[in-house]
Amino acid sequence: MSGLVSSVLQKICSILGLMKDLLSNQRLMDNNILQLMKTVLATFSVENIQLLQLKAIGVVSMVMYII
Repeated sequence: MSGLVSSVLQKICSILGLMKDLLSNQRLMDNNILQLMKTVLATFSVENIQLLQLKAIGVVSMVMYII
């Protein structure tokens, strides 16, 4: 994987971690949660990005916890 792709992947993982933290502290509107879930679930259709998928599972589990 190139350095640029790795850097972008790390930043996306950081964003997902921050989204999980946000969900634990702030109530989001339903349309925001639906858009977030649509975006997060799309990561499972891509191979070889296990860290990103692990972060996505964290976001999905937090959404399910607050609903």
